[in-house]
Amino acid sequence: MDYLGKFHSASTILPYCVKKMAPESEYKNALLYLKIIDLSSNKLVGGIGQIKLLESLDLSRNQLSGMIPQDFANLTFLSVLDLSNNHLSGRIPSSTQLQSFDRSSYSGNAQLCGPPLEECP
Repeated sequence: MDYLGKFHSASTILPYCVKKMAPESEYKNALLYLKIIDLSSNKLVGGIGQIKLLESLDLSRNQLSGMIPQDFANLTFLSVLDLSNNHLSGRIPSSTQLQSFDRSSYSGNAQLCGPPLEECP
């Protein structure tokens, strides 16, 4: 994927990748059907955005910032999660799913708190 270098956030690269895979008439809602996303180690910056119906999400080792979207609490099919080594902050949204992941899924985000990490002040 040589074209990844010109993108700076997940919100710009995901629609581009989907557009390259399908004609315009088919890609408009394709993000709703993604099951696996691995954009680790891409130096992406900015926020995470809204992504639904995922089974696997690896956004580790980027420069993502802000809070984990509350919508992530509704990702009931998510079985793999790695948000480590970014600049995420705030409380991890409460859900059975997000709290079931190991602390390592969230490590390296100094201002992130809540189970399974330390309680928020």
